[in-house]
Order: sequence, then C-alpha cells, then structure tokens
Amino acid sequence: MRNPRSVSPSLEVLRGFVGKLFMAGIGFVGTILFARVLGPRDFGGYFLLFTVAEFAKLPVAGFALAGKKRLSEARGNPGEIASATLVIALALAVVGAGVALAFDSVLVDYTEVENAAVLFGLLFGTSVLFIMLDNLIAGTGRTSLTIWIDLIRSALTTPLQILLVVLGYGVTGMVAGVSAATGLAIPISYRYLGVELAVPSRRVFRRLWSYAKHGILVSTTSKAYSRLDIFLLGLFFAPTVAGRYEVAMKLTLPAIFITQIAGSTMMARVSDLNSDDLPIEAEIRNTVMFSSVLALPIFFGGALLSKPLVVTVYGPEYAGAAPLLIGLSLFRVLQSQTAPLKEALNGMNRPELNVRIGLVTLATNAILALLLVGPFGAVGIVAATVVAECLRYAGSAVLVRRLRPEVVLLTRPQVEQFAAASVMGVTVYGAHQIVAVRSWVDLSLLLVVGAATYAVALTVLSHRFRSTVRDVYREVVASTGG
Repeated sequence: MRNPRSVSPSLEVLRGFVGKLFMAGIGFVGTILFARVLGPRDFGGYFLLFTVAEFAKLPVAGFALAGKKRLSEARGNPGEIASATLVIALALAVVGAGVALAFDSVLVDYTEVENAAVLFGLLFGTSVLFIMLDNLIAGTGRTSLTIWIDLIRSALTTPLQILLVVLGYGVTGMVAGVSAATGLAIPISYRYLGVELAVPSRRVFRRLWSYAKHGILVSTTSKAYSRLDIFLLGLFFAPTVAGRYEVAMKLTLPAIFITQIAGSTMMARVSDLNSDDLPIEAEIRNTVMFSSVLALPIFFGGALLSKPLVVTVYGPEYAGAAPLLIGLSLFRVLQSQTAPLKEALNGMNRPELNVRIGLVTLATNAILALLLVGPFGAVGIVAATVVAECLRYAGSAVLVRRLRPEVVLLTRPQVEQFAAASVMGVTVYGAHQIVAVRSWVDLSLLLVVGAATYAVALTVLSHRFRSTVRDVYREVVASTGG
C-alpha cells in the first residue's frame, strides 16, 4: 500500500486537475443537454431527489472519512480497516433503501418524481460502496487516482443518461444511468485500492467509530450546509427555481477544483505526519497559498458575464440564474480558502472542532436565509450562504492558528492572484463593451481573452507562481522518465 508521504502533492494536484477538467467537460455537456431536454421542472426534480440522497448519505460519509483517516495513519492494519469500512457500507445501504420505501409518498410529494423511493434506492445503494472505496484510496494519498476513477464513472454516466432520456425515460433514465455507471466503477475502485482484505477485529470497529462519531457530524453539518440552499428553494419555490440554482452552481464548480484535490491530499499527509509528531505547518501553508488560483478569476468573470453566460450556455429560460451566479461565485472564493482548513483540522485528529464550526455556520445560514427569502427571494438565500461562509472561514482560521500558531494563512501569492484577477476583470469589461455576446463564438472569445490575461498577469506578477510551474514541470519530466 502506498504511504501518503511517498506521494508528490504537486503531481497529485496536476493529475487530479487534468482529470477534473475532463470530468467537468463531460458533466457540463450533459448538464446543458439535460437542462434543455428535461426543462426546469424535471431537471429541478432530479436534483431535488439527488439532494435527498446526498443528505441520506451523511452517516456513510462519516464512516468513509473515518476509514480515510485511519488508513492514512502511520500505524494500523490496512486490510482490517478496509474490510470493516466496507462491511459498514453494505449495512448502511440496506437500511437506507428500506427507509426510502417506507417514505415513498413523502419523496414523491417533495420531488414530484414518480417512483421516487425506488430511484432513491438505486442512487443510494450504488453510491455508498463507491464513496467508501473512494475515501479509502484517498487515505493512501492518491487523490488524483480517485478523480480518474470518477472520470471513468462520468464517462459512462453521461452516454447512458443521454440514451435513456432520448428513449423517453426522463428522470428515471437520469437516475438509472448514474446508478449503472457507479455500479460499474465499484470493481475498478476495489482493484486499485491495493489492500488485501482481512477479517476486522472489534478494536478496528471501535477505532473507526471513535472518529466516525465526529465524522458523521462533520459530514452532516457540511452536507446540510452545502445543500441547504437547494433544500430551501424546494420548500419555498417551484422546482424551476431549484433548476436555475443548480446551473449556477455547475458553472462555478471549476473554482474549487484545485482546493478539492490539494485539500484531500494535504489531509492524508497531515494525518500521516501528525501521527508521528512531525511538523505540518508547511503542508497547510502551501495548500492555502494556491487554493483560490481558479476561484478568483471565475468570480470576476462570473460577475461581469453572468447573464450572457447563463443564457448562452443553458438558454433564455435560465436567465433568472444570473444573479445567483454572481453570489455563488463569491461563495466559491471563500469556500476555496475554508475547505483546506477543514481538511487540516480533520488531519490533526480534531474533527470535533469542525463539528462546532459546522453547527454554528449551519444555524447562521438557516436563520439568515429564512429572514432574507421573503424580501429578496432566491437571491436572499444565496446572500445568507455567503455571510455564513465568511463566518466559517473566520472560525476555521482561528482554530487552526490556535493549534498551530506558526501557520501562515495569508501569503503574498494570494495577493498576487487577486491583483491578476483584477487586471483580468478590467480587461474583460473593456472587451465586453466592444463585443456583445450573441452566440457561443462571442462568449468563447471573451472567456479566452479573460483566461489569457489572467495567466499572463499572474506569470508576470508572481515569482512563486513561476517557480511552482517550473518545479511541477521538472517533477512531470522526472516521473515520465524524461
């Protein structure tokens, strides 16, 4: 089994990022097609059902996080840890499917999707095993491998969904497609886990539970927080509004690609180093340093091109997503800095601190959303999320600094990234005054101008960015035998 310390963080981020780009491209094309074919109502209904499944997987995510943590530690029996984690996954899958069948009518009323319980069972059952295996692989430090396996799953999902939707199965086809693809990806994940399963002892289950009891709460608060917006939109508005929100979220998703990959890799490395009482400050600093390198330009671009972007990509019926896109782009910037701090606390074996932060943040978000939804509608719900994320970052930063006072959370490269994104914003604004967006060609031209400007500005302004690019290039050459 690979040890997290033997993995290069830079190569993991690069490999994972490439995989994320391919995966995003596949998902992006699928989202556009399904949003147009299904329409806002059915498209929103599918994501409401998906959100219910995400909430139901919270206990699963807690145990998956525990499996990742225990497998990443310098001590422990990998075979027993993996076996115990998978046994728990199977038990949870059976329980979850049974509960869904018992509340079939409730699911149908909420999502407006026929056979919601059966569809939920398919989504839940297949994803539980996949999530467990995914986290176990990440526990070895190979985050990029989990992304490439997920890429295979995405490459299978979209064609299957397209086929079933074209055949007229609608939301049922969407669910069946992703469930079938996930089921096919499970043996691939197991093959690359590289751990020989062994009969787990009671001690292994106890050690998993000692972390999972906090991990479940961490996952619960995190997932409730991340999906609270769409849950409230489902309560207060028609599924159409939820569909608009979801397309805005999809457009901003690339903003956190870097932080997702780097944060997960860092967590395994911090856990490994911390278990041997070795320094971890550099791991945290180096991760937060470049976590917002994509989020900042996406925020400026999203703020300047929100309506043309949404209308051109998804169609005029999604124009109402434009103001949501601006708010969610700002949220992604904050999230890109908060996520690594959360992973650092998990890696330091302090998940209970994330529980406290999560509870305060979730309560703040819910209260503000309920206060703002009346006068401001869906925009008020997004604004509440932005304020709550500011609070989440502040709390996480204080706790990380309290545990490791030497950690630096605001570095010069971060300021340089903001400056480069500002230059890009001014350039795109000027170009947009000349080029009106009437087609994909016009939009693509503005996006290329923005991306090129940001890349050039960041290269000129940031010595650390230039040196990092050179170091990554050398590692790639060395890893390929060049």
